[in-house]
Amino acid sequence: MRNLKSIWVVCLAVSVAAITAWSATGRDWYTKFQVVEVREMAVDPDDPFAGTGLYDGTTKTEVESRDEFRLGLLPAGGGKYLISVSTIVLPPWAALVALWLLGLRRRQSRMPNQPSRRMNR
Repeated sequence: MRNLKSIWVVCLAVSVAAITAWSATGRDWYTKFQVVEVREMAVDPDDPFAGTGLYDGTTKTEVESRDEFRLGLLPAGGGKYLISVSTIVLPPWAALVALWLLGLRRRQSRMPNQPSRRMNR
């Protein structure tokens, strides 16, 4: 029983660490190693296409990608994207549940078969 409590503490610590890392890296749903952002930018007046009406107004869309790690709640695919909060947290909790169930089964097997007691009056 003492071992189960220490495993429970480890599971809780792993969960808190994973959720803290998720929060610190941007709180994304999926794990990313490259962040792609689409931004609206003002049209440069020196742009040769600005006067042609190509941008339909005063803004144009620019796509920026940069290498940045963001831990997600779910994995985004195979390979290096497999790491996520769920893949970090679920194995220790699954081991805890398995050990708890094994302990319950052992306790039940140790209990002697007790005949039912009937009151004789």
